[in-house]
Amino acid sequence: DHLKRTHTPDAQYRHSTSAALAAAEHQRLVQRLIVSKNAEVVRTQNLTTRQDEGFDRGALKVRIRGELDNIIQAFYVIETGEPFVFMDKVSGRASRGRRVRGQAPTLQTLDIDMELIGYMPHSS
Repeated sequence: DHLKRTHTPDAQYRHSTSAALAAAEHQRLVQRLIVSKNAEVVRTQNLTTRQDEGFDRGALKVRIRGELDNIIQAFYVIETGEPFVFMDKVSGRASRGRRVRGQAPTLQTLDIDMELIGYMPHSS
């Protein structure tokens, strides 16, 4: 309901003319944001677009890899940027570093799995 009440045709929504174009746009945006924060996009998968209260809801399943500070910065730019992108089902696990001459491996990077959700006004 809040999305409907505040619906305005500006930068907060994706503006593609089709679900396929919106998915590609969403994927490029995520790639650019993640890489700009020195993290790596390992995998992306477009999920089914569905209608949700007058909007087309597009979701992207993503796995990213990076150091904790970089991941936090990536989360921040994803959630505060435009168009609005929402994170859901976020899970993470540590990736162990390589063992160097008998020293214990350090935890250098994290693998993060999540769904990123964006909306665009439904065109009837």
